[in-house]
Amino acid sequence: MQTIVVENDPLLSDAMLHFLQSQGCPTVVVRNAEEALEAMRSAHFDIIISDHSLPGLDGVTFLMRSRQSQPDAIRILLTNYPTSVTSAPNAPGQTCIDAAIVKPLTVTDLENTLSNLLETTRER
Repeated sequence: MQTIVVENDPLLSDAMLHFLQSQGCPTVVVRNAEEALEAMRSAHFDIIISDHSLPGLDGVTFLMRSRQSQPDAIRILLTNYPTSVTSAPNAPGQTCIDAAIVKPLTVTDLENTLSNLLETTRER
């Protein structure tokens, strides 16, 4: 599954890149939403993982915009602020976020979230 990770922390993005590639997911890493939107003009992504706090466009707004070019993608938001995500109008299960993972995240958190989302997708 083609994946894009939008994360400005190089240590976290590198860890996710290595994990996703070890799972057989071709993965692109970008540092901000504008770079991600540019990448989406020329590529299809099955999974979009974005940090909430990004330079420029924030993660929630980016995930909302990503629906225009990638309507069927799975969208995961990474956040330091769990209460802001669950109270947002686009909280998991609503418009643009399929799941949220609270930082600090572990590989197990990412693996379990992806597994649950992919299982749900297969059931549809």
